[in-house]
Amino acid sequence: MPVRMRIGELAKQQGLTIKALAERAGMAYNTAHALCTGRATRIDLDTLDRICAALQVEPRDIFIRHTTQERVGPEYTLGGSYGTDRDRATGTGDRRGVD
Repeated sequence: MPVRMRIGELAKQQGLTIKALAERAGMAYNTAHALCTGRATRIDLDTLDRICAALQVEPRDIFIRHTTQERVGPEYTLGGSYGTDRDRATGTGDRRGVD
């Protein structure tokens, strides 16, 4: 997943346990645990607001976006048209600039 939450990392930097964060944010331990360990795949805006208040951070401090180097190839190159999956598999399709 290219976007992840840094809640656990930020809590640890502040010396907070998951239990302490849950109490500060007014949420269930299980919710805080899922958010801190990266098991949560989404977050409600109210929950985000509670976490930000508990950690005294802004929403932008919670999220980090990763780009992966594994995604290399024509399907991830910016610009141009690369044809269908079959075109890519057989090496045909748009070949602009290739003689």
